[in-house]
Amino acid sequence: LADTEGEGNSGESAAFFLVTVHGLVLLQSRCVQRIRIVGRQPATMASTGDELADTEGLRKRAGDKAPMNEEELALERKRLEIDRREVELMKRELQFEKGQAARAQQTPPAEAVWVRPTGVYKTNPYKQIGVALAIPICMLLVLYPTLLWLHKEPVAATPCKGICSVSPEMLAAAPTGCMPETTGRLLVPAVVATHFEVIERISEALKHEKAFERMVLQNWRDALQRRPILLSGMAKVGTPDVQYEWMFRERLVKIMDHHTQHPRIMMGHVYFYDLNMTQMEEWSGSTAFLRNSSKATDEVRHVQMFREPIARMAAQYASDKAWDKGKEKSGWGGKTVISMTSFETCVRSSGCRRQYGLAKWCNAQTKHMCGWGTAEWECNFDPETGNATEVMLERALKHLRGNVSVVGIAEDLRASVGLLEKTHPTYFEGALDVFTKGHPDNCNGTKSQNKDAFCPFPESAELAYEMPADVVALLGHFCWADLVLYREAKKMFLEKTRACAVPVLPACTAQ
Repeated sequence: LADTEGEGNSGESAAFFLVTVHGLVLLQSRCVQRIRIVGRQPATMASTGDELADTEGLRKRAGDKAPMNEEELALERKRLEIDRREVELMKRELQFEKGQAARAQQTPPAEAVWVRPTGVYKTNPYKQIGVALAIPICMLLVLYPTLLWLHKEPVAATPCKGICSVSPEMLAAAPTGCMPETTGRLLVPAVVATHFEVIERISEALKHEKAFERMVLQNWRDALQRRPILLSGMAKVGTPDVQYEWMFRERLVKIMDHHTQHPRIMMGHVYFYDLNMTQMEEWSGSTAFLRNSSKATDEVRHVQMFREPIARMAAQYASDKAWDKGKEKSGWGGKTVISMTSFETCVRSSGCRRQYGLAKWCNAQTKHMCGWGTAEWECNFDPETGNATEVMLERALKHLRGNVSVVGIAEDLRASVGLLEKTHPTYFEGALDVFTKGHPDNCNGTKSQNKDAFCPFPESAELAYEMPADVVALLGHFCWADLVLYREAKKMFLEKTRACAVPVLPACTAQ
């Protein structure tokens, strides 16, 4: 080239020769790399990349002694960088292929993998129906005996001891006004803070000896602060009062009208059982609800405990206050008006009276003796004042005089128990002995600690403590119906104690 082109073209010829040699070297290196890839011999790839990266060595192999300018060097470096990246990609490709080959060697052959055949395992609809029916039936078979064991008290298998029926000789020998009675059903409605637990514990102690069943009735939702476990919480809120009352009374009628071979005492915080004088049939438009109403009230005898209204109201308020403080202490509730206010302060405050429902609870005994009642019925409280009405009191007095066989007062519990034993000996024979002996539930402490202990019953309820004159006047205004009813009940109590020769505490004879 130097001879043909001359001296002036020697630089261009040298550059052309350098590029040609460089291309041949790159071609040779690419061919070597491809041959090594095909042959799975990647050991010398790194060295090839290193040789290509040495630009000065490349120029020496080409026989070029002239230095390269900056542009040529930059271009050469880019080409070498591309070649280096290609080598790295080839390495990764080889590693990936090796991993696939290793996994293929570890995978079992296709014939060793079991595949579930389709169409062989078919669902049996009859089996599904059987399982769906069997599950609730099995649950019912387990839950029903459990609930009976929890809520129903067993009847004693031993025969009745002592007086089990009233004979004609007993009736002939009984004094006037103190005739013993025989009834298969005895109802003991309870009002808050009237020491109803005395009758409850005595009947519990005598039920095995006298062979009767003691049934605790569920509470009507307006009889106490607590509501009965008859419907769910949402159902109670959404159920109208009339419908709820109908459901409750229908259930209670079934319990009352159910005759058994053994006597039964039914007790609980329920209203007076007055189906002979009810107006439920007017609301329903049918008398089918009162199947045996012509004799229901006559056969079900009543025992009712009373307490002086002002003392009872103070005791109920103290109990509610302790309940609210207990919830506050345990973290289940916050401070309430009752927990922060004394009884006298609440009586003086119109806002506290309305929030607590003082007029309603102050006449709870009248409401219980009157019976059920919702809107426009006789036993409903005045919607404006929330207090009792004349009609409510009149009906309560009618029930008291005509249907209650034993009237007890909390101010003389021993005499009240004595009247129970005289009037209903088939249930309460030996009640005075139990009262004198005491009961474990009267003791302080747990039941396990008091299992063999017998603490005495109180002789009388706590009398009302001294209150300011204005508080007594206000309570007399709000508790007016209960005050009238209590005077009549105490009068009947004293008359029967004289007829039955039952001693009475001197404080009870005072007006």
